[in-house]
Amino acid sequence: MCKVYSFRLNDNNPRESQAREVIEAWIGEGYSLRHVIVEALQILEVRNEQKDSLEVILEEIRAIGCKFSK
Repeated sequence: MCKVYSFRLNDNNPRESQAREVIEAWIGEGYSLRHVIVEALQILEVRNEQKDSLEVILEEIRAIGCKFSK
C-alpha cells in the first residue's frame, strides 16, 4: 500500500526556499524527489539516534563525575 504526502515550500520562508534549492540541485543530479526526501529523513533519524546516545553517555559521565567530586 502507498500513501501520498504532499506539501508546498514557500519562497518567502528562507528555510523553505533553501530546502527547495537543495531539492532542485539533487534532482539536477538525477535523483528523484522521492529519493531525496527518503534519504534526508533517514539521515535525520540516524542523527537523532546518535544525539540520544550521546546524551545518555553524557548523563553517565556526569553521574560518575559527581561520585568522584564528593
